[in-house]
Amino acid sequence: MLIIPLFVGYADANLYDHRLGLILVYTAVSVPLAAFIMRNFFTGISYTIYEAAVVDGASAWRIFSRIYLPLATTALAAIFILEFTFIWNDLLFGLTLSQTETVRPVMTALSSLLSAYAGTTYNVVLAAMLFVSLPTMVVFLCAQRLFARGLSLGQTG
Repeated sequence: MLIIPLFVGYADANLYDHRLGLILVYTAVSVPLAAFIMRNFFTGISYTIYEAAVVDGASAWRIFSRIYLPLATTALAAIFILEFTFIWNDLLFGLTLSQTETVRPVMTALSSLLSAYAGTTYNVVLAAMLFVSLPTMVVFLCAQRLFARGLSLGQTG
């Protein structure tokens, strides 16, 4: 239901097989999940924090930048990991909205190695898959300390 109208719209707008087209579709798909996660995170923060900052004379921008944004680093890290993994491993939009190898995402280009006409053996494809999955693991390992800190914020004692 989504791919056919999206493909027709991209073809009509001359965005097919352009990086800008893929950036637009990934942004449009990623923003709702990020907004949902951030909304749930911010509703969990006590309103008394905001009231105390207002009593102290802080402006809305200062409250956001000095209080809420540092508190939201764990939620932002979770969003970054989820969205990075989704976009890095995406095959559907890459196959549908691009054709040339210079525009296609990494996983889509990797899947073309396994086609009947590529002539690539399974050993090469599996090694390439292992190599391509490394950035996802590195991103997760780098942001792992943020998750641990976010989990420890809710503990008492």
